[in-house]
Amino acid sequence: TLKQNLNQIAKDGGSNPTPNFKKIEAEMSKIDQFLKSMRKPMRDCVLWKDETENEFEESVSNLRRFVFNKIYKCIFSLTSVPQEDNKFKLRLDKIKGNLASNQFLDAYDSFDPSEYDWTRPIDCLKDIDQSKYPNDKVECILNCFESCADSIENGTNLGEKKKIPGADELLPSLIYLILMGNPENILSNLNFINLFSDQEVLTKGKVCYAMTQFVSAVEFFQSFDQSHFATPESE
Repeated sequence: TLKQNLNQIAKDGGSNPTPNFKKIEAEMSKIDQFLKSMRKPMRDCVLWKDETENEFEESVSNLRRFVFNKIYKCIFSLTSVPQEDNKFKLRLDKIKGNLASNQFLDAYDSFDPSEYDWTRPIDCLKDIDQSKYPNDKVECILNCFESCADSIENGTNLGEKKKIPGADELLPSLIYLILMGNPENILSNLNFINLFSDQEVLTKGKVCYAMTQFVSAVEFFQSFDQSHFATPESE
């Protein structure tokens, strides 16, 4: 079965820190073939034959979600990089423990996170690892991005004109959120999204922009040099 094959690939590559994408793609093509083969029987079935085209596509998407839920544990292990995830979390803990927020954000035009409520964006950030369907993980990132924008827009002082957030505010806000939220398995989840999400979903305007900003925020920490932000001893 597909699940047995995936488990065998995971066992064979268990000691390899780099996912074997060729083998994974070969197995995942079987899922695509299965879903394609199910379209006509589903359309002919009384349960779906009267659905509109959009409703039917949603039903097919739900079937794909069901399949991913069933095989998620073994398939996520194929794309996971636990050592890199752990290094990333430790790096964020070290940065958060040694940098005051104002020092950290001075590099981004003194963006002040204390003006805003980040409760909802951080919740969305944590939801990424809890979701099992790749498109749902993308939706979590989009929700995080949009709730960041809402927090910035609604966080201005009463009576002031609302601030319409742009890239100058959104990228540093995502950087700050990732630092504060320190989400689980973030690098593994990005691998999973890149490999298994529908390309049509990833290339949509708002989703594409949100993903680009989010990946840029993650890459910021991967290349972060803490010495650039250290306070001189003389101060």
